[in-house]
Amino acid sequence: MRSEVNPTTGAFPFPYTFVGSSSLLDQRIQVEETDLDPALNPGALYYAEGQYIAADDARAGNGLNNASYRQVLVGPAPAFELTFTGSMVREKSALEAWPVLDPTVALLNVDYTSPIRQRFHVARKATETSPGVWHYEIAVHNLNSERAAWGLSLDFPDGTAITNVGFRDVDHHSGEPYATTDWTIATDAGLGRVSWTSQDWTPTRTPTPCAGARCSASGSTSTRARSRSAGSASSDPTPRATPRALLRLPPVPSLAPAEALARTASPRGASAARK
Repeated sequence: MRSEVNPTTGAFPFPYTFVGSSSLLDQRIQVEETDLDPALNPGALYYAEGQYIAADDARAGNGLNNASYRQVLVGPAPAFELTFTGSMVREKSALEAWPVLDPTVALLNVDYTSPIRQRFHVARKATETSPGVWHYEIAVHNLNSERAAWGLSLDFPDGTAITNVGFRDVDHHSGEPYATTDWTIATDAGLGRVSWTSQDWTPTRTPTPCAGARCSASGSTSTRARSRSAGSASSDPTPRATPRALLRLPPVPSLAPAEALARTASPRGASAARK
């Protein structure tokens, strides 16, 4: 079971829990057919990711480069056959393909500094859909954190109108003890805040480790510099106050409670803090 592998330390108890299979889909990667159907997703690009986790590698501080991805082509219904294309991109998670494809996407490394560094990827794309109205897509990827994620909140300037808030996540299965309910959404227009909150953490049931969120916000805009790639930058219209993202981490028995802060104003603005 995936949940029995500690993604931070690489610990994997033996003997492992045996889970029986009741169908061909059990213990396999599962994707909604509506997300794969080319007719329903024109122009969509798909990537497969694999990740190796080993205890000796984690102890040596090399656990942050063990994910790799490769593009796949999706065949027509009903088989949706996957065919690899292009080259393997080593030591990068699939989410890191997003800013490669779209330079307007900012991707942050949000780290929690325990004895072994734990990392989340937080990616953000802001699109001005009409004068003064911005649409945000936020993706959170847990690379190797045993803490998982408990919630996400975005802080805009006070009085920002927030609409069209949504959420998507990974629905775990085959006996994995992760919550499958969508995170609870709450908005506060007065404080300009929108938040997504998972179920409370327990030793036997943990929050969903990956999530995607979206919302639209209206307010004043201005022109400012946004870092696009190493060694270069350009100016383009962005929201006057790019939101601060707060990624909440639940407590676990081996570590003290903490919150990881990601200031999404620039790709280099990630930080971590203990509470």
